[in-house]
Amino acid sequence: MTLRESHCPPRLWLRVLRHPGTLEDRCEAWSRHKTGGEARGYSLDLDRTYRWRRSSPNGTGHSVAGFLAEVGDIHKYDHGQQIIRLAGLNLKENSSGKRKGKTGISKRGRSRLRALLFRAVMPMVAKNPAFKALHHYYTTRSRNPLKKKQSIIALCGRLIRILFTLVTKQKEYVANDVMGPVHQIQIQVAA
Repeated sequence: MTLRESHCPPRLWLRVLRHPGTLEDRCEAWSRHKTGGEARGYSLDLDRTYRWRRSSPNGTGHSVAGFLAEVGDIHKYDHGQQIIRLAGLNLKENSSGKRKGKTGISKRGRSRLRALLFRAVMPMVAKNPAFKALHHYYTTRSRNPLKKKQSIIALCGRLIRILFTLVTKQKEYVANDVMGPVHQIQIQVAA
């Protein structure tokens, strides 16, 4: 059973993903609960279900479970930008009339999801080479350098897009694909 085929609520998936050895028991118990006592037979493909979790970036094991618990069924979203908006990480400009204010994140979304992403990105910036290089590039680039916190928020958005791709396309995490060819060239030029 994949996450899409599941009818388990997101909070139950959080518990299931933290204890993968009990997946069959929990799904069977959930199906009994939903059907009033009769168990529905699920064919479980544990390797396919957990491949994205095992291949996720360093330090995001439980964060992936929390991400999926907050987001719910990830297949109902067409692209990662929808999840970025759900988290309240999309940019808004604080302006009125002729006055142009500062640009910041909207914060119109799930604060727990934002906090979870922030706590997931912090150790990744310290340990993951791709995220470390991106953070260094964002904060030291010559044109429009970001402050450290702004860079972390930008990396939160990137992590959302990475997790969205890993789950929806059932791909393995490859560090070189995170930066993409454009950022690889920009980082080499900046160094």
